[in-house]
Amino acid sequence: MDDEPLARNRLKSLLAPDNEVDIVGESGSAEEALAAIQSTRPDLVFLDVQMPKADAFSLLDRLPSPAPAIVFATAYDQYAVDAFDANAADYLLKPFRRERVQIAVARVKERVWGSTPQQNTVRLNRVPIRTGSRTVLLAPKEILWLEASANYVDVCTAAAKFTTRSTLAAIVSRLPSESFLRIHRSFVVNIDHARELIHCGNGEAVLVMSNRRELPIGKTYKDTLESRLSLT
Repeated sequence: MDDEPLARNRLKSLLAPDNEVDIVGESGSAEEALAAIQSTRPDLVFLDVQMPKADAFSLLDRLPSPAPAIVFATAYDQYAVDAFDANAADYLLKPFRRERVQIAVARVKERVWGSTPQQNTVRLNRVPIRTGSRTVLLAPKEILWLEASANYVDVCTAAAKFTTRSTLAAIVSRLPSESFLRIHRSFVVNIDHARELIHCGNGEAVLVMSNRRELPIGKTYKDTLESRLSLT
């Protein structure tokens, strides 16, 4: 969210090379930003502090739950204390520098995907998945994998696939971290259902699940997966 198009374009150009970052929207006002956040449910939002009609802090209390990670991006340094009091992931000063944007994104990735089990394990007997007019209650052990596509996530079990308007991060936050692992920018798997890892050459690999479905493994996730499967 930034009322300056040049600043938004600069930030987009710095984020574009990261293939783990999907830019799902931009806005020039707090009201536009709130509507976009409610519809796309992003994992991360960059917020300029001073905006027409409303500042970024007035937006925070109106964010949907679970709220996205927030990185403040502004030309003013006097709001830094307030930003971190609001649990911001980072605070960027304009003009944006590539290395600082990369650090901010890395911090958010660590917050979303690299938390300790004590932080991101939520022990629920059932996970509610809203699909259409229904809410399906699934036991975590029933879920084979999650697949993200645009603003939706497919929750796949051995018996069916349930499509919900959500993000991977929102669903994973409700699942036991000792069983679920991200293997690709679009896939999180239940490693209890992993059956085989196949190396395809050129650094490519796939993970075979208990229903024999082959899922792609992102190169940046392969080492972590092999470690979790005790292959290294």
